[in-house]
Amino acid sequence: MEPLTLADLKAHLRIDHDHEDQLIEGVISTARRIAEEFSGRAFIQRTMRYEACGFPTETGARSDHIKLALPPLVSITSFEYLDESAGTFATWASTNYIVDTTAEPGRVYRAYEVSWPTIRQQHNAVKITYVTGNATGSSDVPEHYKHALRLISEGLYEDRGEYVTGTIVKQLPRTAQDILRPTRDWRFQ
Repeated sequence: MEPLTLADLKAHLRIDHDHEDQLIEGVISTARRIAEEFSGRAFIQRTMRYEACGFPTETGARSDHIKLALPPLVSITSFEYLDESAGTFATWASTNYIVDTTAEPGRVYRAYEVSWPTIRQQHNAVKITYVTGNATGSSDVPEHYKHALRLISEGLYEDRGEYVTGTIVKQLPRTAQDILRPTRDWRFQ
């Protein structure tokens, strides 16, 4: 599922044939990835995974929460940690944490008077699976995001060659940057 439909982009590009439909669908997917990378936001809902070697330190000013990339956060699917004594992954009960879906980026806080579990110090010992993204279908995507995607897609469709020519590097279209910049999440850039 993509934020733009094939018909929508073909209308924007003024294309009335179907022999490039597969190419255009690839352009839509690439444009979404470029726009999401630039804005730091997820336009379409998807499942993501946060992995870390440990929990925030107890001495840190922000030791009570974990930030999850690509807002907006919709929900937490699972919260697992590598149990220190058992050496296997265990699920941390949802009563131990609070999910803040209104903050951007979304956050997972320890519940009141709850400590982070003791984990085995190992790579990716903490795993949070979560759902993020603005919309469940292209009709739910805000129009300003769709417009930016049309502009990016137009550039990708028309300029199918390399992005570097001599010393000139092709960038995200200025208008698309202007559309995406007000909602850009700079914390994960």
